[in-house]
Amino acid sequence: MPIESGYKSWTKSKIVNLLANNDRAVERAIVVVYNNQEGDEQAMQSTHKANGVGFTAFDANILSSFAEQINKKRTLSSKQLEIARKTDKFGNMKIAKYWKQLQAEIVRKEQKLDIPADGGFRTSKQIINGVELDGANKQAAFLATFQN
Repeated sequence: MPIESGYKSWTKSKIVNLLANNDRAVERAIVVVYNNQEGDEQAMQSTHKANGVGFTAFDANILSSFAEQINKKRTLSSKQLEIARKTDKFGNMKIAKYWKQLQAEIVRKEQKLDIPADGGFRTSKQIINGVELDGANKQAAFLATFQN
């Protein structure tokens, strides 16, 4: 399947709907965007590079702290999920503003490729939940990571 087909199947509305209705998807999304941050930005829980990936300066502190909690195998509280899903005056969820980064990650996983957010390209094994995947199993396993 060409990369473009993944972008067509994972639309903004599909990603936003998943985030609105699945707590695990919100947690995974926070970690995905956090992983797009530069190492020094992660360490400082801030954003100071205008590179178009990772969190905005406004969200970096709170969402980085959430990501670090998730990475320690702790789930978010209902209050934290509420913060991540908080809508702005236009009705857009805080975490949903990163839908393009999430879409790119989904496509990378579906394509069994590791394409860094900075545009570099390298192939890698597809490993989800510690299991190396192949063929038809990769999409089902990736989607399963969003299940509660």
